[in-house]
Amino acid sequence: MRKILITFVVSVILVISGALVFAIELAQIQYHKVQIESQKESYKTTIADQTDSITIDVYPTNYNGYSNIELSVDSMHMDPELNENEIAIDYPNLFEIHQNGQGDGLSDTFFTFTYALKTETNIFAQSDSWDDLMRIWRIKEVDIPFVDKDSLKLEIRYGKNLENRIQTNNSFVG
Repeated sequence: MRKILITFVVSVILVISGALVFAIELAQIQYHKVQIESQKESYKTTIADQTDSITIDVYPTNYNGYSNIELSVDSMHMDPELNENEIAIDYPNLFEIHQNGQGDGLSDTFFTFTYALKTETNIFAQSDSWDDLMRIWRIKEVDIPFVDKDSLKLEIRYGKNLENRIQTNNSFVG
């Protein structure tokens, strides 16, 4: 009975010390923030006269593990250099813009954005395989990509016929 008790106590001590060593190793992993660079791109199109309203959804429509990445309208103003029915949207190249509605028999035009990020901002995607986990364990470093809020701004310019017909939607529609 004494041998069983001693074996049990020793095994418990070994399990606890192994868990402590594992926790200490995990605590040594350093996280580095890496900023994702973005450039401005411009999208320009002519809106048909029969279009009633123009809606610009600033909440991106597809979710690829990117959290808290939301566009905001920095400025929206009439531009005298544009034709009467033209709209120009300057947006970060982290996104792709899509135009729907016009020409589809609808009287409204919708602009939506989808993610075009080349970098995975989800930290768990950096550990897809056993080799990735072993690399992280060996070097004790993980890069966490992030997007600066200042690079997520839209500039909307429009011709004089489009005034009071453009609205933005920043609520998530899943």
